[in-house]
Amino acid sequence: MGITMLTLTPQILHELHERQHPIPRDVQHGVLVWKVIIGSPAHSGGLQPGDIVTHINGIPVKHSNDIYSILSETKSRVLRMTVVRFGQILEVSVTPEDTV
Repeated sequence: MGITMLTLTPQILHELHERQHPIPRDVQHGVLVWKVIIGSPAHSGGLQPGDIVTHINGIPVKHSNDIYSILSETKSRVLRMTVVRFGQILEVSVTPEDTV
């Protein structure tokens, strides 16, 4: 998919709030997008560094492993990702590359 990601633990969420990162207080889980590879499916779909992925196709994302599980199990060609960006909740669509 073309991202480097980090699971948001309660400690990381607390640190981000302390640093005035605009995350709504009701966000309690997700995966922080650390890097996006230019030209990757994630980049083409609109993911940006700093985005927090909270859901994919309506399924809550609590750990980075959840993203891998959803990628391997989904029958959908397009992943609808709910992300928090600068305090706003957005939806982006990412079309992963074929792995076969």
